Amino acid sequence: MANPTGMTVAGGSATTTVNGSQLTITTSRNASLNWQSFNIAAGETTIFQQPSSTSIVWNRINDQNPSQIYGSLQANGIVVLLNNSGFYFGPNSFVSAAGLVVSTANCIPPQNSGGGWEFNGPPPLASIVNYGQINIGRGGSAFLIADQIENHGSIKAPGGTVGLAAGQTVLLSDRPDGRGMSMQVTLPSGSVDNEGKLIADGGTIALNARVVNQNGFIQGRLREKS
Repeated sequence: MANPTGMTVAGGSATTTVNGSQLTITTSRNASLNWQSFNIAAGETTIFQQPSSTSIVWNRINDQNPSQIYGSLQANGIVVLLNNSGFYFGPNSFVSAAGLVVSTANCIPPQNSGGGWEFNGPPPLASIVNYGQINIGRGGSAFLIADQIENHGSIKAPGGTVGLAAGQTVLLSDRPDGRGMSMQVTLPSGSVDNEGKLIADGGTIALNARVVNQNGFIQGRLREKS
């Protein structure tokens, strides 16, 4: 493993530069990228430089293996990671972004700004496992969407939203108060296990699945559905 490899631009614009163990991707406001793999090894750093904190970069990962994040992922905007094979965030991994969506389900970017993001049909065996630290900027959102989700690390979104969803259909849309996004789930399936920390002071935490196991620490306004 190293940093992500095999990038092609499907929409917008993006350029990459490499400086030792650091990969920097400079993107347009709403860029859509395809990757052969999206792994970050320990000691490696991937940085997204985006025009603003509301800019979105879509990353579709065409890998038969789960993406493995052991290093650092940083972004000043919103990062969307899509891999049908799943994701594993290692114990020393670190993510810092204005917003983050990690999903094993497919999603077509909305045609209109402010439109809903619909994720359909998570693969039955794909999972997202987090042992690292995920830190979201104030008022931002962090969503993990898969058939099986395990959080053993920490996810923090002060004044925003933390959402873990194992559902047949998941719809993300702007919150009425303008603070991040909200989540609607239909036909919950799969499982969500929280053994770590979920923190959203002044925000919202939502766990949606057929089976929800909550043995960790939660701080915020909790909406738990099973």
